[in-house]
Amino acid sequence: MDTLILLLILVTFCAMRGQKRWQVYLPFFASLIATFLLFLAHASSSLDLNF
Repeated sequence: MDTLILLLILVTFCAMRGQKRWQVYLPFFASLIATFLLFLAHASSSLDLNF
C-alpha cells in the first residue's frame, strides 16, 4: 500500500511538468485519499502495550 501511494506521488510530480491541470489533480487527489485511508487504518488499531 505504501508503494502504491509513493508511486502516485511520483506520477503527480511527473505530471507537474505537463501543461494540463487535470493530469496533476487526478493522481494528487488519488494519493491524498489513499494516504488518508492508510492513516485511518493505522489510527484505528489499538496498541497492546503492557509495561
